[in-house]
Amino acid sequence: MEDRDWQPTTAIIDSQTTKNSSTSTENIGIDGGKLIKGRKRFYIVDTLGNLLDSFVVAANSYDGTTAIKRWSAKYLENELL
Repeated sequence: MEDRDWQPTTAIIDSQTTKNSSTSTENIGIDGGKLIKGRKRFYIVDTLGNLLDSFVVAANSYDGTTAIKRWSAKYLENELL
């Protein structure tokens, strides 16, 4: 156990589509998979459960492409990632 690295080794990216409210007018789209008009929330956490980043985009944004773009930007900001 003494040789184990106690630093997080993996980050997890997840998204959630939420319905649009009547007051929000920016970043709105329709998620084709769930047929929900609204936005997507993305969360990036490490294996210890620490929140590394969160952001909101239009619901019609493709999960894979959006996550890769954001991860690349975060990686350039912090070399530990």
